Amino acid sequence: MKKVISVIMIILMLASSVFVLGASAATTLPVLGDVNEDGSVDASDLLSLKRYVLMVMTMDDDCSADISGDTAVNATDLLLLKRSVLSVTDLDETLNGKLGMNKQKIGDKMVSPLTYSTYKLVFIDDFKGTKLNTSYWSTSDRNANQMEEQVNRAENVVVENDNLIIWGKKENQQYTGGAESWETPKTSYFTGGYISTANKKSYQYGRLEIRCKVPYSYGMWPAFWTVGTQRGWPWGGEIDIMEFVGGTDQWNNYRDDEYNSGIHWCDPTLSSSKAWSTSLDVKASDPDSVWNRTDTKMSTGGKYEIPNSNKTLKIHDEWHVCGVEWTDSRLHFYMDDKLYLNIDITKTSMREAFHQPHHMILNLAMGGSWAGTPDEAKGTVWPQKFEVDWVKVWQKS
Repeated sequence: MKKVISVIMIILMLASSVFVLGASAATTLPVLGDVNEDGSVDASDLLSLKRYVLMVMTMDDDCSADISGDTAVNATDLLLLKRSVLSVTDLDETLNGKLGMNKQKIGDKMVSPLTYSTYKLVFIDDFKGTKLNTSYWSTSDRNANQMEEQVNRAENVVVENDNLIIWGKKENQQYTGGAESWETPKTSYFTGGYISTANKKSYQYGRLEIRCKVPYSYGMWPAFWTVGTQRGWPWGGEIDIMEFVGGTDQWNNYRDDEYNSGIHWCDPTLSSSKAWSTSLDVKASDPDSVWNRTDTKMSTGGKYEIPNSNKTLKIHDEWHVCGVEWTDSRLHFYMDDKLYLNIDITKTSMREAFHQPHHMILNLAMGGSWAGTPDEAKGTVWPQKFEVDWVKVWQKS
């Protein structure tokens, strides 16, 4: 056994040195722990790993270590072995939960199934106790978006049974929220909640993730997102790790089985008048001239959908881990460690927005042109709650 472990360590060192040679070919990432890549994680994966290790221990001219099956032993085979070994490192967690779920202490380590980097836990709030940890979080009664139709109330943010709960309610009376000097305060029967780590905790790069259970039904708009700390929005950038809008929209599109992720930003030279204009916002796509415009703010993104939902399942039905792995070149968005969106952040216009510390935000908003005004006739159910088991931040070890 000691010999096998030693060989694995040598293989990993060699694979690290040649990782780049095979990286371009590895565009499809395997399921975590699925060594033989048959779509499931079981005993056959351990057997496959054992065979891989034993083969590489006896590399010879007959290509017995030809893991890729291309009749040659080269960097591709080392890359595949590295992927296999790192995946099985967390096999027990894959079988019994989600990656990193049982790691609770600052300094705990895990290996990313997306980039295969080793990460260390640097922040965790698992909402123990009976009140919000104000060393990490602050509440706000101001709406993040003027299209929102709720009033954020600190009373709607509670900690109980080791969970954060942000309530969405239709009240018997109207409430008026806070606003900046240039904004009109919101008055509404709808109430939600908002917390952020602004001026308390901020991070540049890493894995930022929550385990949560989202609300559902028409008009709900919960989100987990970040904003840059060095300049205001949109120069500081916005990373929408998870945004959910429930119910069936005005075009009869069922939305309870999907959520959205994306980013907003602008070139650092954009003027204030154009940055704050509501009429200028380009949905970025190729060619690069669109990504790198200097006359408007920009956005791009994608969405996750429950496989085989057939528009009947709800994200709300299960707890999920929603996160982003943020490197100096890409944003990898994932649901339960399944990659569904990659965004390149090396564009010239992004040189400030996504290369600075960001603080985290959790909120339950309602209404607006996207989510729609809550309406029982359209299927809105009251009350609603956005539940969060924990928030974690991992950074490279």
